[in-house]
Amino acid sequence: MQNRPAKLFGYGLLTWLIPFIVSVPIYSGIDVFLFKSIMIVVGSAVGAALLVLWFREMHENYLKEGITVGIIWLIINWALDIAILLPLSGSTVSVWFMEIGLRYLVIPIMTMALGYALRDAADGHLKEEK
Repeated sequence: MQNRPAKLFGYGLLTWLIPFIVSVPIYSGIDVFLFKSIMIVVGSAVGAALLVLWFREMHENYLKEGITVGIIWLIINWALDIAILLPLSGSTVSVWFMEIGLRYLVIPIMTMALGYALRDAADGHLKEEK
């Protein structure tokens, strides 16, 4: 894969940037719980699509790749939130983490689950249900 680190970082950036862009026009005037639900759905859809693209180019070490991608994308999302959203919101790091930051743990959970499933499929551990 050409320029793998740049692609990994770029995809990680998109997992944060696309939901952020979607959030800007809908943030004001919408119920906070609806807003958070929309953001979780948008973020999950973007992350899933980017994971499919990422793993299409992988042919080995799926679990290791899932762990690596998950940790890097988690760090990118946390760093961008802390650098951009925290100052905009005026929140503290601890409040941000409890209200938003903890939710980002879904990123490594999903990447590791996909890596694990792909590893098992490649090793022939997954059987077709009869």
